[in-house]
Amino acid sequence: MCNFFSFIATRKKLITFYGVNAHEDILEIAGIKDDRLSPKFVRCELIPNNPMTLEFEKWDFNMSQDYRPDWFIEEE
Repeated sequence: MCNFFSFIATRKKLITFYGVNAHEDILEIAGIKDDRLSPKFVRCELIPNNPMTLEFEKWDFNMSQDYRPDWFIEEE
């Protein structure tokens, strides 16, 4: 299940689309194939706390997959 705000992180950019919160939909729209055991992207989510704030640094970060590429540093 994808949460608001879902995005795909690649080595060079973050990909999201307005109104689209499903990782599979983001991948399809971006033309990224999910056909490898070790993908070259990371499914990520930012989840607002309660009460919701627009201070994004206070939102919770979630990586929605088990595989983590070497280039991906969650703290960044």
